[in-house]
Amino acid sequence: MGYHDIDDVKAETGQTYDANSLPTATKVNDLIANTDAVIDGYIKGRYNVPVTVADSPTAYKVLKRIALKMTVAEIEVIQKETTRRSTTEGDSDPINAKKAEALRYLRDIEKGILELTDATKGHTTGEVRYGTGTDTDENPPTPNW
Repeated sequence: MGYHDIDDVKAETGQTYDANSLPTATKVNDLIANTDAVIDGYIKGRYNVPVTVADSPTAYKVLKRIALKMTVAEIEVIQKETTRRSTTEGDSDPINAKKAEALRYLRDIEKGILELTDATKGHTTGEVRYGTGTDTDENPPTPNW
């Protein structure tokens, strides 16, 4: 189970999704899976993923809000592109602002600025770590590849 599902998205948007909706239910489920994968990608260096509601209810709620912001922003992009609504030149795009805000939260979690206090700290298998190699190395350097 991820951080949100199609019922959460329906509740957030007030829309229903099926085979004939824009986007379709299948597309929304794909967006949800992609969003959950992006979140795990950002936080896996600090926390065991996925974060579950049973183990970390507060952290899960934070990640659910982030996930919903990202998925809803993607849905709005699809709807905007399909209906060809455009903003006038110079207007900021509130859809991109929503996603940018969610990504800022994820970067803050990744950097340790925002801590998921009840999430289990750890590192997943297959992860590349930099620094001293100790579990207390909170700020590994960025590799120069």
